[in-house]
Amino acid sequence: MPVIKQYFVTSHTAHGFVNYLPSNIEKLQVFVLSHPSLALKTKVLQRLLNSFKENNESIEVLLSGHSKDYLDGIIVRNRSLAIVADHAVVKEIEVKQTFTFSDAINMAEITKMQTDINNKFSEAYKYISESLEAHKQTEKFYIEMMNFNRSNEIIDQVKRQLFGKDEPNRIDEANIYQRLFGSNTIHGNYNVVSQLLPLVEQRFFIQGGPGTGKSVFMKEMIKECLIYGYDVEQYMCSFDPSSTDMIIIPKLNVCMLDSTGAHEFSPLSDQDIVIDLYKEAGTGNVEKKHEKSIHQIRVAQKGARQRGSTLMQEAGLMMKQLEQTLINDVHENDINDKALDILNALP
Repeated sequence: MPVIKQYFVTSHTAHGFVNYLPSNIEKLQVFVLSHPSLALKTKVLQRLLNSFKENNESIEVLLSGHSKDYLDGIIVRNRSLAIVADHAVVKEIEVKQTFTFSDAINMAEITKMQTDINNKFSEAYKYISESLEAHKQTEKFYIEMMNFNRSNEIIDQVKRQLFGKDEPNRIDEANIYQRLFGSNTIHGNYNVVSQLLPLVEQRFFIQGGPGTGKSVFMKEMIKECLIYGYDVEQYMCSFDPSSTDMIIIPKLNVCMLDSTGAHEFSPLSDQDIVIDLYKEAGTGNVEKKHEKSIHQIRVAQKGARQRGSTLMQEAGLMMKQLEQTLINDVHENDINDKALDILNALP
């Protein structure tokens, strides 16, 4: 049965703007849609998406890290092809064909507006980074009470459960598809976890405080996947992209995710497993023991995060003004014609 899988390959983070497109389109034929307008490219991509849906094809939809109103591209993996917007393309990507619109644009004016928008995003990154640093200050309270031996025992138990019946694969090279399940957008942070979880049969929900090894837990499973030759989808944290928030192992029909705080989710079936590191690793009393210090840190963290969010919204208003400038003279027929041109060029 055809599957529509949505995720992000770009996001605004505490480390700046990140782009994970290359790992997701390696070995695919890449077709690029080029125009300064995100809205225009999204309309063309939506036409293409509808066409693939009508053909009952499984599709990966690349959501925009900027806004829920835009798309970065689509992938039809069964046909080994990707159609992506030029703003998501980095120089190391080999492009088979580029499609452009022929309308006249005052690029000097557009470039100036784009520079102003990027500068506003850069201001926001400073505060998002400040918020992350505050978040990391709480890790020490958890680490001092953390039973890492117990955590390692649980990791070994899960490895045996998932991989114990199989033999390591020394032939096939596993692929790691790095991506994100959410993004800090001009509308705020949002994610598509609830759409991804039902696509697998079993889910492991890992709960625990900062620094308790949730990301390490999943990275250990990724190492095991490489040994066994299993492809893995690695979903990076949109706040701190050096951390892993979720993995999906298609071969095993398994998902593992950090189910704490902003993305806490409940089991969907009896097969699902909750791993509570607060309980298992002895960090359940941290919040009470260091209540005052943690509260002060979180107040500072929230303030920095809110300032960053305000700047992101300001950048969004500037983007809206830019879009209005870009698409005034574009007609629906132009969009349909461009979508048809791309469809006719696809293998």
